Amino acid sequence: MKSSGKSDLALIVAPKGSVCAATFTKSLLKAACIDISSSRLEAKNGYVRAILINSGHANACTGSRGEIDSLLITDALAHRLSLDPNEVLICSTGVIGVPIPVDNVLKNIDFLVKSLNEDGGHAAAQAILTTDLVDKQIAIEANLGGQKVRIGGMAKGSG
Repeated sequence: MKSSGKSDLALIVAPKGSVCAATFTKSLLKAACIDISSSRLEAKNGYVRAILINSGHANACTGSRGEIDSLLITDALAHRLSLDPNEVLICSTGVIGVPIPVDNVLKNIDFLVKSLNEDGGHAAAQAILTTDLVDKQIAIEANLGGQKVRIGGMAKGSG
């Protein structure tokens, strides 16, 4: 979607039973995707399965269109992944006041799903960059109580 041709969509899918945690802005000026994702995360007690992230279009200050667009995208992705829409989160970052180009995102859902792989963390961290200078990510694996646990995280922000 970016005119630069740089990656701007990331899809993260977690195995069933995984727990997701997130930090959301406290700003009063926030995109509809934040309200949707935070309420779904809370309602599912962290048991969500997929997160779609787009960079370049913050989808903030876009009125009711921002909510409609976010719901269209998460519903389409949930259908493609055979998930309940409430198990799918969406995050947007980029220029404020610019709606997500929904048609472009929907056209790329199959590509994103087919591109999923266990080594995709770096590509996802790169795809969420806007004015950031470097990607920020971490992954650890440990045995807890005789069970293998993997924790991964990524963040963005240039400030």
